[in-house]
Amino acid sequence: MYKSRDMIRFVYILQLVNWQYYVGSTNDITRRLLDHKTWHTTTTKRIPVQQILFQRGYTTKQKARKIEMFLKKQKSRMVIEKFMTNEWKDL
Repeated sequence: MYKSRDMIRFVYILQLVNWQYYVGSTNDITRRLLDHKTWHTTTTKRIPVQQILFQRGYTTKQKARKIEMFLKKQKSRMVIEKFMTNEWKDL
């Protein structure tokens, strides 16, 4: 069993039915994706998830949150797509 300080933190990207991207982070990817698919989050309650496009694990919460916030702040489809295709391996 992992201790909380050893847990992997995930950054994930969803495609919504209106073709927008949703960027998030979590320490429990399975639970979080289920929350999105069952409309237990504010954004995906209004605009349902079409598919899961991307997920990547990080060793620290700080690193995952930094990447999540960077991607959200950019508000750029191009930046998100470059990130998903590994053109930016690390931010």
